[in-house]
Order: sequence, then structure tokens, then C-alpha cells
Amino acid sequence: MNYIVFDLEWNQCPYGKDRENEKLPFEIIEIGAVKVDKNLNIIDEYSSLIKPKIYKKLHSKIRTILNYDEDDLSLGRGFKEVCSEFLDWCGKDYIFCTWGPMDLTELQTNMDFYYMDKLPRPLKFLNLQSIYASVTNTSGIPQSMSKLEKAVSEMNIPENEPFHTALNDARYTALVMKEMKAKNINQLYSFDLYITPKNKEEEIEVLELHDKRSSESWKEQTPVVSVGELSYLREKVHDVHVDGKIKAFIVDIVGTTRDNAWLYLGASPRASIALMNSAKAFAAISGRDFVVPEDVLYLAAPVLRHRVQLSAEKELEGVVVDQVIQQLIAKVEIPR
Repeated sequence: MNYIVFDLEWNQCPYGKDRENEKLPFEIIEIGAVKVDKNLNIIDEYSSLIKPKIYKKLHSKIRTILNYDEDDLSLGRGFKEVCSEFLDWCGKDYIFCTWGPMDLTELQTNMDFYYMDKLPRPLKFLNLQSIYASVTNTSGIPQSMSKLEKAVSEMNIPENEPFHTALNDARYTALVMKEMKAKNINQLYSFDLYITPKNKEEEIEVLELHDKRSSESWKEQTPVVSVGELSYLREKVHDVHVDGKIKAFIVDIVGTTRDNAWLYLGASPRASIALMNSAKAFAAISGRDFVVPEDVLYLAAPVLRHRVQLSAEKELEGVVVDQVIQQLIAKVEIPR
């Protein structure tokens, strides 16, 4: 099996959210990837610019970080051709690796827009950003997700090429993947949740499935504490009760992020799962075997802030993500 470490660059509507194509808020304009073997060595590369069809003018914010312009993109090929070529290049036995979950989400969004076949499911992938945060965090306190540039610097990887070119970022991500020396990294996969539940009830069911998941699989991971301590702590958290009203409360909070004018991108069902699990852990730390609404309220901002994206207009106005999250929470009825 090979690892396909890929990165995307995308554009968005240069004229504001109210004029965007709602089926394609982000249009991919470059795919870059490296193929990595079982020893985490790069064995092949893929790169291609994509000629935009929806947003032919670059958004002002996007323009400032890219290393090319509209003239360069006009020489690219269509998305369907490039994406098909990329997936063929990946081969048959591989697992995707990305710096954060967004690239895999946007790849599938663009594929859907062009009516391409869906990626096979269940779809496992390595979220190297999350793995890096876990491997390098020795404090025991949850840390914010690092930008790729920060991880490259912390790993003392030579910065010979500019960032924000898809192939360069894929190369850097692969180098970080190797340098962080995560044990059994192929077992640290996540499941992609791109296919969003159709309604509130289905999303609550996703929480139920994760809530009931056995803790046995965690015993296969390399422990950072003794086996006895780890098993005891996980069982304590696993046994924390989450009432159905609390689960609905979590889904309502996360759901409000998907229909807010101040946010360009809302949170996925993965955020609901993270908020529930965090609330269970916090309840256990607080000496309770059940989650209360205050646990969810306390953790909502830390869990959601890196999972949503402000609109370009609000970023320019200096609005802070936590401010938006608190405003959204205030609109949700607290269960009693």
C-alpha cells in the first residue's frame, strides 16, 4: 500500500458570498500530490493546474497567497480531465493523506459538481494535521491545529520552495509525515464524512453510533501512559452518559454554523462528534458520569473555531470566530 499525500489550491467567488455558485463555493484550481511508500519515502509526484470554469477571476485574498495568476490558470486543463488523471495516477492500493480534512471534502464537492463517480466508501484517510498535533503535544492539554508552515519549521525541514503551491505543500506534508515518526501511522486513520446526513435525526444517529463504539480498538494504539491507566481513563469517559436532548442540543449548535451569513463555511458532522466526545471527557474530569449543557457550552468554541471559516468580508472587518460562535449558541434553546 502507498500513501497519497495531496494538496489542493482553490478559488472562491471574488464578488462575495451572495454571488457565489451555491453548489461550488470553492473551485479547485490546482492539484498537487506525492506518492509515498511504506517507508515514508517519496517515490512519485503529480501536479497540474486547472482552468477555472466558475470563478475565472481570483478572489483578492486568494491572489495574495498564490504563486501564479489568471494567465497561468488559463493554460490549465478542465477539472474532470485532471481529476480523472490524478485518480488513475493514485493506483488501486492507497490511502489518502492530507493536512486537515478540507482538501478531501473539496475534492469530492468538485467531483460532485461535475457528476463524477463518488470515491469508494467507507473512505479512510490520514489527517496528518491532527496526528501531528497529537504526536507533538506533550502537555496533555488540547492544542489548536498547526498550520503546515509552523509544522515544517518545528521539524527543522529546509524551506527550499514557497508554500501555497499544491505540489510544494504536498511535499512538505510528506516530509512532516516522515519526520514526526508516528508509530503505526497507518492505524491512525479517520473516516471521511463528506456525505452529510440528510436530516437532524440521521445526524443524531451518527452520534449514537460513535457513542456506542467499543473502546477495545484503542488498546491497539501505542500507549503514552500505562495500559492500566489508559484503559481506566477511557472506560470512565466511555461510560459517561449523554442524554438524547444533549445530543440534539449538540446537533442544533453545529447546524447553526451552516446557515449563517458571517460564515463562509460551516462545521461538518465530524464537529458534532468531536463536541460530544469532548463534553464526555470534560464531564469525567469534573467528576460526573453524565454530560450537562454547560459542558457543551464551555467547549463549543474550542471545538468549532478551527472547523468553520469566516466570510472574507468579516475577516476584513476584524470579526473573531469565537464571537460568531457565541452569537450562534445564544440562539439555540438550552435543554433542561
